[in-house]
Amino acid sequence: MNLRTSEDAPGVGSVVEARVDKGLGVVVTTLVQKGTIKVGDVVLAGPSWGRVRRLVADDGLQVQSAGPSTPIQVSTFDLSG
Repeated sequence: MNLRTSEDAPGVGSVVEARVDKGLGVVVTTLVQKGTIKVGDVVLAGPSWGRVRRLVADDGLQVQSAGPSTPIQVSTFDLSG
């Protein structure tokens, strides 16, 4: 069984939870399933969308990109949908 995915592909993931943080706006915790999510990418989740301003890894460190099987907090979404 081949469980590999391309890291160069656009990121695809599942939203685990979402919350509104007073200083950061909407913060979405997601698990990257395919590809890579980078700061500056446009993210879509249902009717909501936004540009990635900040990525925070599960250890609390800010990162520039997140690859497959990585849990990550994405800031911020535009709530207009």
